Amino acid sequence: MKSYVISASLGAGCYRHIRIGDQETLDRLHELILDAFDFDDDHAHAFFMDDRYWSDARAYFSDYLDDGEKYSSDVTLRQLRLKKGDKFKFLFDFGDEWRFQCRVLRELEDYYGVTLFERVGRRISPTECGREFYGYAVHVVSLMDELETRMRNWDAIGTVRIGATVTIGTYLLPELVRRYQAEFPALHVDVQVCRASQVEQLVLDNRIDLGLIETQPEHEELVAVPFSRDELQAIVPPDSPLAGRGKVTIQELAEFPFLMREPGSAGRKALDGYLALHRLSVQPAWESVSTQALIKAVVEGLGVAVLPKLLIQQDVASGNVVPLTLLEPLRRTLNIVYHKRKYLSESMQRFIALCRETGEQ
Repeated sequence: MKSYVISASLGAGCYRHIRIGDQETLDRLHELILDAFDFDDDHAHAFFMDDRYWSDARAYFSDYLDDGEKYSSDVTLRQLRLKKGDKFKFLFDFGDEWRFQCRVLRELEDYYGVTLFERVGRRISPTECGREFYGYAVHVVSLMDELETRMRNWDAIGTVRIGATVTIGTYLLPELVRRYQAEFPALHVDVQVCRASQVEQLVLDNRIDLGLIETQPEHEELVAVPFSRDELQAIVPPDSPLAGRGKVTIQELAEFPFLMREPGSAGRKALDGYLALHRLSVQPAWESVSTQALIKAVVEGLGVAVLPKLLIQQDVASGNVVPLTLLEPLRRTLNIVYHKRKYLSESMQRFIALCRETGEQ
C-alpha cells in the first residue's frame, strides 16, 4: 500500500499538505482538505482529475447528487493511479465556487523505501514505521503553521533595532519607544545609545535598522529623514557678568573658559562649525563625554558651555544655570537615518512617522 502527500492550494501563500493512503477514496480526500482549511462540509463538491474545471472527462461528484454522475466515494486514489507531479482540481460549493489546485508532491513509500500502511481485511492501519512517521509529520505541520503565523505577523511580533545619540536617546527616545510599543505591544525594540558617528556606522553595518542623529549623515549610502529641530544655547553660572544679558555673541563667550563635549560628538561638531564660521579658534578648558559633567562645571563657575536646549532645561528650571541665546542662533536638524538599500517594514515606517508626528508637536 502507498500513501501520498498532496498539496491543496487556494491561491498564493494559502495551501495545505495532505497525507493520505492510496486505498482512501476521493471523498475521504475532500474531507481532509476541508478539515485542513477549517471549512464546514455543508455543500457539494467535485474533483476534476484532468485539471480542468467543469470538464466532463474524469470528473467525480458528491454522492448525494442524484444525476448519474461518477461519485467521489466510489473511486480510490489507487484506482486513479496517481503519481508524483499529477495535478487536478477540487471544487467546493457550486455557488461560491471555492477552487483548489491540487498536486501530488510525492509517493511516500516509494520515496522512503518503507511501508507506512497495511491492509488487513477491510481495515487499514499504520505500520510501526507509519506511526513513527506520523509523529514527525504532525510536528512538521505544527512548525509550518507556526512559521506561517509568524511570517504573516512579523511586523507586529519581530524586532526593530534603533540607535540614537546621547541627546536624543536621553530626552526624546524613551517617550517615542513608549508610544511605539503601545501600538505594537508584541514587538521587541532593541536600543543602542552612542555618538552620532557610531550610530551611522551601526546602520551601515546593518546592526541597527534606524538611527536618530542631530547631524546630516556623512555617508552617501544613508538616507536622512528630518523629524525635528533643536537649538544650542549658551549657559553661564548665575553670578556670571553675562548672566543678565539674555543674548550674547560667540565672540563674547570666547573670552571665558570654554567647556565642550568631546571631539566627534554631534554637539561638538556643530559648535566647531559655528566657531569656524565666525573665524574663531577656541582651546577648550574642559572636554567631556558627559553633558552633565559640563553643566556641573558651569554651576561651579569653571567656565561657559554651549549645549543643546533639550539637555539644559532641567538645570535652567532649577536656577542652577542661566541660559543665553546666541545672537546668531545655532540650530540643527534632527534626522532619522537608514541604509538606502534597507527594506523598511510597516512597523519601521510607522516608527519614522511617529518621530515626525512628535517633532511637529
